[in-house]
Amino acid sequence: MNRAGGGWHRRRARHFCGFCVSAAVVAENVIKSGFQQRYCPPELLGRLSASSYFLSYGALPLGALLGGVLGTTLGVRPAIWLLTAGVPLAGLILLASPVRGRRDLPVAPPAGRTGVTWALP
Repeated sequence: MNRAGGGWHRRRARHFCGFCVSAAVVAENVIKSGFQQRYCPPELLGRLSASSYFLSYGALPLGALLGGVLGTTLGVRPAIWLLTAGVPLAGLILLASPVRGRRDLPVAPPAGRTGVTWALP
């Protein structure tokens, strides 16, 4: 049995986990976009979308750079394991933030604030 390939059950588990992660990303994008469209004033929606895309896609080259540096210094396999272990740790940011206590997303901006004068609570 090849160490990189593993058995058929390992391959199926990897494919299933990859499918679950992909489905979660799609669900997150739908929920985030729907919330932004409902909560943000129409005149600011373009700016919000552009800023969101800039931040998320702008982080990709930084991640590639970090992966390349770790792969060069530690080796490819240890770098992959280290970064794979770091993915669930990203959830700890949410546990330590005020988002943890919120159950529902806000439906509308705070009363009395409209247009460009209001900010997220």
